[in-house]
Amino acid sequence: MDCRRFVTLLLGLFTLAMVRAQQSFSLQEAITYAQEHNADVRIEQLNVQDADGQLLEYKSIGIPKINADVDYAYFIDIPTQILPDFLSPAVYGVLFEEGVIDPKPIPTGGSAPVRFGKDHNLDASLSLETMIFDFAWIQGLKAQALFRDLVQKNVTAKAFEIRSKVTRAYLAVLINKRSLALLDDNIRNLETLYNETRAIYENGFAEQLDVDRLALSLDNLRTDRQNVERLADVTRNLLKFQMGYPITEPIELTDDFDVLAGQVSVASVSLTDPVDYNERPEYVTFELREQLNEINMKVIKSGYLPTLRGRASWSRTLQRDKLFDSNDSPWFPSSMLGVTLNVPIFDGLEKKARLERARISRDKVSIARSEFERAVDLEVRNARIQFHNASETVQARRNSMDLAQRIYDTTQIKYREGVGSSIELTQAEAELYRTQSNYINALYDLIVAKTELDIALGKI
Repeated sequence: MDCRRFVTLLLGLFTLAMVRAQQSFSLQEAITYAQEHNADVRIEQLNVQDADGQLLEYKSIGIPKINADVDYAYFIDIPTQILPDFLSPAVYGVLFEEGVIDPKPIPTGGSAPVRFGKDHNLDASLSLETMIFDFAWIQGLKAQALFRDLVQKNVTAKAFEIRSKVTRAYLAVLINKRSLALLDDNIRNLETLYNETRAIYENGFAEQLDVDRLALSLDNLRTDRQNVERLADVTRNLLKFQMGYPITEPIELTDDFDVLAGQVSVASVSLTDPVDYNERPEYVTFELREQLNEINMKVIKSGYLPTLRGRASWSRTLQRDKLFDSNDSPWFPSSMLGVTLNVPIFDGLEKKARLERARISRDKVSIARSEFERAVDLEVRNARIQFHNASETVQARRNSMDLAQRIYDTTQIKYREGVGSSIELTQAEAELYRTQSNYINALYDLIVAKTELDIALGKI
């Protein structure tokens, strides 16, 4: 019993460790998780399975069909047929005695009602039907296989889209996390300065106005922190949604914002290389659609060709007055082989209209492909401009932040030594916070610009 409890405890700890391990994600792990759990990706994967089913369903058209049938009928009243009066009255009398004709007066001319058959009728048959030649089906099979590839490419395109969304959401969480850390540092520094100023005021060497100004700045910082913390919850929930992660479950991000920002090398980014459209997963779908339209036109044209189908059947029929009387009539066999040749002659211009619509569809795909190329060119051009601007802005914001930090440090020293005013300190403090926020936002814009550029080039 103790051994079982120990094993159960180990399994519980292992499960708990696995759950906790799943709560922490790097950027790449978050992307991988999203590509497995995001609802849109899962729907596209189900579409692939559905396309596999459609392909198998279409293949079955050319596979021979075998059917077995058993039919039993019991005639309460055997059906009556009207026959011409070509028999003599004596023969009618015999037929009447045998129960073949209805118990009515034997006719002397005209026609007579006659019953044929037995009370019990049993038929057993086996039939085969198969396609021998149908060029339209052969081309359609190629189209179905190509359609399956197209649906698979849609999965890749959707995964690419989810990757970009998760990257943006992940970075948004990190920027809020970085902002919270910066606000915490500033709050701690300001609390230290506030406590020092209050102690100086209590000793009679500072004014109440100096204490109040620092208290007001501290309250503003704490309010800003609460707002950023609420915003962090919003961005975190958005990330969970994009990943397909449970909204109510906690999640931790292991990547550091500064590390990701440091990995963005401006020198390694080329702003003049030609655009390779094939890097974009959406572009491949245009090629598949064009091929699909070409095959569709061949399918329609092949409808003018004849088709050939074959069939075969084998059956046995039993008719008895008593079903299980083996001494009565035996089984009667029947078998057949046949072919059907269908030659289209005139379909009311149906295929002509379908062919014209297929040409229109092909032209529409060609236009959409050209527009996509133009859109990618524009997207890449704009992304390169934004990345170039973001990289220059980061350098400018860093210089401004360093300068504001030096001004603030100098103002703090002057204030502690009694040669500076609280107004100067408050102004320097506000300027430092502003430049710090600007620098963090500039780093975020740089990472986002690099991400957008990679997305435009199809490299993410």
